[in-house]
Amino acid sequence: MNTDIFVAPVATLRRSTGLISENLNYIQKELPQLPAPENLRDEIIAACRNFEAAIWDVNSEIRNLEEKLGLCPGEPETLNPDPGITIGLIDGWLRAEIVTLHQLVTKLRDLKSEDANMTGLEILVTESGANILYAYKDIRDNLDLITAHLR
Repeated sequence: MNTDIFVAPVATLRRSTGLISENLNYIQKELPQLPAPENLRDEIIAACRNFEAAIWDVNSEIRNLEEKLGLCPGEPETLNPDPGITIGLIDGWLRAEIVTLHQLVTKLRDLKSEDANMTGLEILVTESGANILYAYKDIRDNLDLITAHLR
């Protein structure tokens, strides 16, 4: 199998998870400067931390995927040689966090319509959420590309 065809897609996976992490960090950094009820602030922080934990797991699976695709020298250390399983894990973890983020954005939009003080918070999470969604789309596209080359 020609492993060169996997180098760019895997690099995009890594770059995209980095962009997601940057946006999660940005939300957490800017959050204290915006008015918000404490329980809502806690909910946003929890969502960001859960997403960060998923990104950590995803990055571990990207490393496993690199081994399964033959991009790492030496013997593979992964137990299951099927890249499809790893691709499914990566996508499943990210999709679950995207759904949670979407629910949070929807909640903030509803709150903003009731309380104009929520506007800054809604903009922060919505714009960062959009950046995260674009990064996820790049991940999804590159997982599909890898899958197509495996067939």
